[in-house]
Amino acid sequence: NIAINMPGIYTVEATNNNGCSSIRTITVASAEIATINYTLQGSIGNYSIVINATGTGNYLYALDDENGAYQANNVFYNIAPGQHTIYVKDENCGSSEASFSVIGFPNFFSPNADGVNDRWNIIGNSDNVREINIFDRYGKLVYNFPFDRFGWDGTFNGQKLPATDYWFYAKMISGEE
Repeated sequence: NIAINMPGIYTVEATNNNGCSSIRTITVASAEIATINYTLQGSIGNYSIVINATGTGNYLYALDDENGAYQANNVFYNIAPGQHTIYVKDENCGSSEASFSVIGFPNFFSPNADGVNDRWNIIGNSDNVREINIFDRYGKLVYNFPFDRFGWDGTFNGQKLPATDYWFYAKMISGEE
């Protein structure tokens, strides 16, 4: 019985009472569960995430599926709006995870009270969104709301607006627009 605390190559020899022996060489690799840091890059509709895993392991990466397809590349492209989970596993020892959110917006909505796409709102964790302004195609402000509301129902002063193009302007807490 031997306790190993350091990576390296170890040789063990076992001898029985008759003097017969056997030798085995074992390689002990260093490994630990990763600490996850990440950087979200791009803009709405075109996000990528770069995962920086720190620790002493050989890491593989998966997005949104702990049992899914792991890859050696630490970059994921075309991240859809919404809540996501990063999974980083060491080839030899355990895994870790971290959650993140990407904001986005629907390209359309249909406020016809059928229960499907009846309100327009930002998709994903909007903790950094301070305010949203919605304008008609001529630049008239038709709706203004802080993000903690339920979203826009397609009305102005209680009247349904026509099906046409509308534009929005989001103000972030960080000052970005």
